[in-house]
Formats: sequence, structure tokens, C-alpha cells
Amino acid sequence: MEAASGSRGKRKAAACDVLPRCGGGGGGKRAAATEERDWTSLHSDITRLIAERLLDEDVTEYIVFRAVCAHWRASAPSPRDPTLADRRFHPRGWVALCDGAGVRPADAEAITFFHASTGRVRRVRLWELHRQRIVGLTDGLVLLLDTGNAIVRVLHPFTRVMVRLPTLAVFFQLVLSKQAWFKMDSFVWLSAAVCAAGPSSIAVVVWFPDMPVVICAEPSSKHWFLLHSCIQFTNTLPFNGRLYGVTRVGTREDLGNPLNCRYYLVESSGAMLVAVLHKVSGEAFDAFAIFEVDLCTQKLTRVASLGDRALFLSDDRCLCVSSMDFPSISSNSIYFSMPEARKPVIVHSLNDGSFESLSEARSSALNTTSRR
Repeated sequence: MEAASGSRGKRKAAACDVLPRCGGGGGGKRAAATEERDWTSLHSDITRLIAERLLDEDVTEYIVFRAVCAHWRASAPSPRDPTLADRRFHPRGWVALCDGAGVRPADAEAITFFHASTGRVRRVRLWELHRQRIVGLTDGLVLLLDTGNAIVRVLHPFTRVMVRLPTLAVFFQLVLSKQAWFKMDSFVWLSAAVCAAGPSSIAVVVWFPDMPVVICAEPSSKHWFLLHSCIQFTNTLPFNGRLYGVTRVGTREDLGNPLNCRYYLVESSGAMLVAVLHKVSGEAFDAFAIFEVDLCTQKLTRVASLGDRALFLSDDRCLCVSSMDFPSISSNSIYFSMPEARKPVIVHSLNDGSFESLSEARSSALNTTSRR
């Protein structure tokens, strides 16, 4: 079974529904009643085109489409890719609403997913989460660390395909634990992301807080490999099959002083943005600067306005949504949080450069509405 969808039954019925007959009138009107249509007999080229368009939008809709009948199912390839290497079948757009130690219990067996474009919410029960800790999320895929044997797994939450990576226990014993800068807490709270290793394989990249180490492995690997021994990420972004990260090494005039700035990477409309928060001290902020990253030329272009979009930034993950899809969100704004700040969520308007807490912004909006 490829996915559990509460709306599947309704969709099946809707695909074969007959329009209601007109009430009243004589036999002529009854004869004009709408005829049933056999949607299962659509030409395979048409069903294939529909399937491709659904897959471009949302893999869960594609899964529901294939579940309608055998003919439609035969017209569309199975999304249960055992390697998870085909990014077309990744649940892109679905954001898992879980982060931080407080809401990632090892024995939680359900995850709530939110679609960043449609606003739909699905709570998915996953027995695979038992005794696992979520250590990363990439394109909707869930990266798990077994709390008993330190094996890393990658789970597709809607097809339930799971790919296993080598255990981290051997690398921990032979390499990490022997380093002078080793910290057990950093190993426990590791982070991970999925990258593309080739047309038929994924790779998982792992990094650690407070330890300058980045390691990597593929499902076919016997052990983990050391990629970098002098890089420590402060913010990361899986983007187009690769992992990009921010470090505090080096300086650029347009990006400010790393000692006085915070950096966030976020994907927006298929482009990579870097948002730079120029911090004065404590809870005082100066301004945000946003740049679009051209990976080919390695150049930064200043972004003056986000238009109808809004950015949600945190050390754990960053997200871009459109206020056209979510009217309650302020356009051309940045929502962010500071771990050491008393105000948990702050809203920065790129229109007027203001900073205010989310509660203050809501109060202001309510007051404006009441005056009207």
C-alpha cells in the first residue's frame, strides 16, 4: 500500500460520480439526464499527462491518482523507488512540523506534515519511528537515528520506503571519540541531510554541533567517510541534491562581520537566498540584508524586496511561503527567532525596516481591523 489517505475514498467516488437528475418535468427531461462517463477508459497518453502534472505539484496527489483504477495505475510509474534516488517522487513541499529536542521524542510514532503551497495538513502515523530520533529532513524525507544501534535510515513518509545506512557506532569508536575536540553531546545531537550520489543512489551527510566534522555514507557503503575535519556549520540548506552550509570562517564586506551577524540559507522560488541579520547586541537588531546566490558564477545579488513572499528563518530550518496562499502572513516580511531572546518570534518588515514581536504585530493588525 503506497499511502494512507483519508480522502482516497471520496476521490474514488468523485471520479465516477453521476450528475443528479433534474427534478420535476416529464419523460423528455428524464431522457436528457446526464450520462455516466467511464473515466477509467481515458487514453493512456492523457492519463500519463495528468499523472505527470500531478507529480510536479504533489506526490501524494499522484499516489491517490494511481489508486483510482488499474488502468490509471498502469499509466504512471510506481513512486515506491527502493533507492529514494529519484527526486521526482520525493514529497517536496511537505514540511514536517517537528524540530527541537522538546518536540522530537524518540518514541513518537506520528508526524504532522504541512504543505507549503496549499496549506494542507496531514498527520501520518509511522511505526517506523519507534525508538528512532529524527535527525534531519530533506525534501520531505525523514532521516532517523536508531537510539539503540546508531544506524541511520532515510524514510519516505508517504510510500513508507526506507533506506538503511551504516551504523555510526564504528566511526564513533574509531575516529570521533579519539579527537581532542570530541563532545558526547554533539554526537547525540547530530544533524543529517540527504544528497544525490548518482542516478541510482542517495548519500547522507552528517555534521555535529560544536565539532568541526562532516561525514558521509551511501547505502552501499560499509562505513562512514570523513569529508571535512575543519568545518562547522551554523546553518544548512539541502538544495538540488547537494548540501550547502554557512560557516564562520572568512569574511566578505557585503555579508558583514561573522561575529556580529547571523546567516540563514533558504530556498525561494527555485533560487537560493542568504539572509544576513546584522545584530547590534542582545535583542537589538540593525537590519536584514538578503542576497540571491548564483552558484555558477559564485556571485551574490542584493534582493530589495520579496514581493508577496515571506521568509521563516531559524537555526534548524528555513522556509519561504507566499502570502497569496496564506493571507494571514505579512508579505515582504521575515519571521525569525533568536534562541537567547525573550520574544520567541520577531517579524521584520522589509517595507519600513521595522522589527516587532509576533504578538505586537497581531495586536496592531487587530487594532487596524477594529478601526475599519
